Amino acid sequence: MSAAAILAALVLELSAGEPATAEYAFRWNPKEGGPTTAQEIHLILGGKTKSVKEFVVRYHQVALDKKWPAGSDVAFRERTKADGGTDYRLKFRRATPFEALGQCPAGMEVSYEKDLSFGAAGATRIVYSLSCTTADPDLARSLKTTPYPCRSEVMRYEGKKYRIEDWKLPGGERLLEISDKSENEPANQARFATIVERLLRSGAKPSTTSKTDRGTHCTE
Repeated sequence: MSAAAILAALVLELSAGEPATAEYAFRWNPKEGGPTTAQEIHLILGGKTKSVKEFVVRYHQVALDKKWPAGSDVAFRERTKADGGTDYRLKFRRATPFEALGQCPAGMEVSYEKDLSFGAAGATRIVYSLSCTTADPDLARSLKTTPYPCRSEVMRYEGKKYRIEDWKLPGGERLLEISDKSENEPANQARFATIVERLLRSGAKPSTTSKTDRGTHCTE
């Protein structure tokens, strides 16, 4: 583990509680209304795509460990880029902040944020997430996970103002997500809420579909 990674982990350990970073997100099924492509979203919101990336995502079943944070949902994700390279992420999510951030296996990169998912009429669902990420397949194998039989195909459109992801979920259903990762501040939440309001006015209906749930309850 590099000196920079060790320092980052120590900083996170000290700052457990309310995280400094937040991800603001809104999701909808384009079959139910609203824009259906990244281009249509740009027309509604302004902005443009700066880069495009393509991934295949597969979730794994992972055995629970009593040392992991209490009250957390646990997910393990394998993500492979279209042009090669795979990363692995163990993620803990719960409704309350984490008191300490030392649960990641040694050698994995630690990140901690507040996730705000937007619904109708300004409603938000708040979850705190602690993520452990690595590109080392040996570290991933050490967790003794078992991949689920299905996968999701993802197109990511990066822009200056927001990020768009187009998910083709198991069974052929699509899910569009717009998100922004920035400081955990009320001003940023309010700014993203204006984006959501414009999408709602365009006919987009908030989706209750979870990408993780769809990726872990599947057959092929």
